[in-house]
Amino acid sequence: MARKGPKSNDTVAEPQASEPQESTETNEEQPLDLSGFESAVATAIKNRDESNGDLRQEDQDAVVAEFRTLDGQKPRNKAKSHVEDGMKAAIQKLDVTLAKAYVTLKDALTAAAPKKERSAADPTEAFVQAAYHLGLAATLQRETVPEGVKEDWEQRLSDFTDAHAEEVETYRTWVANGSEGDKPEVHAAVRQAFNLAAKRVGKGGKRANAGGPRRNVKNHIAQVFAEVEEGTTLTVNQISKASSKEYGTDHPSAGAVTQALFPKNGKGNGINGIKVTTGKPRGATKVAA
Repeated sequence: MARKGPKSNDTVAEPQASEPQESTETNEEQPLDLSGFESAVATAIKNRDESNGDLRQEDQDAVVAEFRTLDGQKPRNKAKSHVEDGMKAAIQKLDVTLAKAYVTLKDALTAAAPKKERSAADPTEAFVQAAYHLGLAATLQRETVPEGVKEDWEQRLSDFTDAHAEEVETYRTWVANGSEGDKPEVHAAVRQAFNLAAKRVGKGGKRANAGGPRRNVKNHIAQVFAEVEEGTTLTVNQISKASSKEYGTDHPSAGAVTQALFPKNGKGNGINGIKVTTGKPRGATKVAA
């Protein structure tokens, strides 16, 4: 039987010349090279003043210079994340001065960003963000307790706050007066807190409650003890955090409570129905009026 040939309308596929295939490696995302930036950060951190976390200006400039060599938003975001990760790790280790050093670098990178990345200069917005950063850092530090920290750390923090409340007010007054006169002798943690706040938020300005209603701390204390039974002892920190009609939803600082309970003139506080306790932590006990 004769073989059938292709129909006239059939097409015979011609072999196509294979085109050279591009290497898939060129399509893969290349890892970001931040070695220069990370090295500059490591050097700045290593050379910091371990007593207060201050960085040398030349080291900050070196970090900023490396940051500016990074081309594009993605590597710059990665660089910022590197600094933020270092800050978070320092907070988890309870290393205040190390955290401050990283905050300084973070601020330097923000200032070095192109204009299109920056928001308009607004002191209110800057203050809000600074307050948020400090508050978030404190929250993160409490949420992630390192291994080895004892379970009573919260009570010890409360005791520490009470014990140094008067030092805080003394140092605050000294700073408010332009740091004139002899520098008050306070615990290193108190001094570091003021240094960190001044670096992050700025110096000067008015107290947050300066424009609000004037409230009497002694009235607050009396109202707090009016709600407890005779013989009840409250620490300065507990009195500060308690609610009262005098302060409404707000609260006086632990330092203000300390000054009201333990006036420096030694003439007594004039609050009826309480007896101060001078042990650690300090506070007061409700007694018969």
